[in-house]
Amino acid sequence: MAVVASLASAQEDVTIVRSENENKGDGTFSWLSELSDGTKLEQSGYIKDGPDPDAPIQVIQGSYSYISPEGEKIQIQYVADENGEIFTSKGQILLRDISTKMQGF
Repeated sequence: MAVVASLASAQEDVTIVRSENENKGDGTFSWLSELSDGTKLEQSGYIKDGPDPDAPIQVIQGSYSYISPEGEKIQIQYVADENGEIFTSKGQILLRDISTKMQGF
């Protein structure tokens, strides 16, 4: 969210153009927000059976995307479940920035 906030503050009059929220109260939910600058955030969750019938597993998945200063769409997707969190990205700028920063280690 910090990335979105810093990008939004650098642009003029960013507004919410779409917002949806549904929570069924049983671990199943979804929400979506879209901003006028092209930023989009969405997340959903559900409960699945685990190895222990008394301990179901909450699964949360989602994504966020924004337009980089260079005009490229950057998208991050994630899933959090019994295996931890897994992040994937789409967008060469993000991947190049991470690769460049890792060269110093």
